[in-house]
Amino acid sequence: LSKKELKKLTGEELTTLLNKTFTYEVTVSYTGNNPFREITEWSTKYARFSESPISGTPYFIREMNMPEQTKIYIIDRKKSVQSQITFNLKGAPRDNAMLAKINAYNNYFGGGMSGIVFQEIREFRSLAYSSYGIYKPSAIEGKPNFFYGFIGCQSDKTNEAIQVMDSLIHNMPEKPERMDGIISALTEKAQSSKPNFRNLIAIHKKWEMGGFDEDPNKIMVTEYPTITFDDIIKFQHNEIKGKPMVITIVGDASLFDKEQLEKIGEVIFIKEKDLYKN
Repeated sequence: LSKKELKKLTGEELTTLLNKTFTYEVTVSYTGNNPFREITEWSTKYARFSESPISGTPYFIREMNMPEQTKIYIIDRKKSVQSQITFNLKGAPRDNAMLAKINAYNNYFGGGMSGIVFQEIREFRSLAYSSYGIYKPSAIEGKPNFFYGFIGCQSDKTNEAIQVMDSLIHNMPEKPERMDGIISALTEKAQSSKPNFRNLIAIHKKWEMGGFDEDPNKIMVTEYPTITFDDIIKFQHNEIKGKPMVITIVGDASLFDKEQLEKIGEVIFIKEKDLYKN
């Protein structure tokens, strides 16, 4: 709703909308020491449940609408001293058999200060205040994964930062000597990772949605030692290299070269007011 539409709502309309939420089915989750019977009694006594609840909407994932060729969208913010740049790429449908290799790729490519992105963009070239890149598995098995990269840099370094990141994404440097450290780091993390008391249910739900009925780290610790550097290279070639991207830039367009950007993809200017309803 727009601000104008919100202002027109009456108290009665808001109350009606609130009461409507109590007509849908509800999931009650609990972590603690009280018996199940007590939790059931409390829920029935203090919560408002419909006797004939409406079925909830299944978990929905909005898929990326990717172009056939790379496109660069620019929001021109005059006098902005920084550029905020994102890189978006649609991946293959989630396959849990690939998760260990995805984690290995992420550790190698964007894994913190030891990753390729940090070292090439920040450490070696001092091009950005912040930079990272990660291949993110979909929350649901069978739905598309995606690659997301980010750079925060001075506006006058926008062109070079984008050129370097684009090169890293599609022509990733090969440093096989790092493989032992990657496997060691991933294995140690999997062995020590444990949900805490407050997020146990949420983590278990995440496992369930992803197609697991127990902690996936039990599987990962057995798969990590079998991964080779060639697996990371093959993954990058099959899932990322050469695919079109959507690149977005928010910054002062007068400080970077649009013609250089057009060598990477079609450049499209967007007015900020067209992005929001209010």
